[in-house]
Amino acid sequence: MQRGRMNTPPDARYDFLTVGETLLRLSPPGQQRLDQARLFEIAVGGSELNVGCVLARLGRRVAWVSRLPAGPLGRIVDGEARRHGVDTRWVRWIDSARLGLMFYEPGPEPRTSRVIYDRKHSAASELAFDDAPWEVLAQASAWVHLTGITPALRPSCRTLVLQLAALAAAGTPVSYTI
Repeated sequence: MQRGRMNTPPDARYDFLTVGETLLRLSPPGQQRLDQARLFEIAVGGSELNVGCVLARLGRRVAWVSRLPAGPLGRIVDGEARRHGVDTRWVRWIDSARLGLMFYEPGPEPRTSRVIYDRKHSAASELAFDDAPWEVLAQASAWVHLTGITPALRPSCRTLVLQLAALAAAGTPVSYTI
């Protein structure tokens, strides 16, 4: 299932373009440990989308590009992004794919927080240069935001980030967090 106009230019310029994986965050209620939990609270978490949501809430026009599984878990992420005003039309929807998971255990003093990632073979870990019209998106964006997380997922993600940074370097500022 493919949604979006992958080969047509955006109808307006973006203040920020960001790309990367977003995970479903599962946390035990209260101060429980993961191994004590029988219920989990869900949230959406991912550095690139978090930045996009904050900027959109500050009135900026933001596009976030990723790959999401076609189904209810992908729709949770898409809905959260759109709720904050992030344009998700460039997301590629993948049948029979999975969404990465992050299990987060809060750590009240003196205990520290703990995070367990389950993201192997997630839809977003297969991001590649053919997933979106990157040249057009880079030209239509005033700023491109990338992170060190995305290129660490797989070689295709590393190649994508390097190519997108090179496209943007031709005249668009790039921010990069690790």
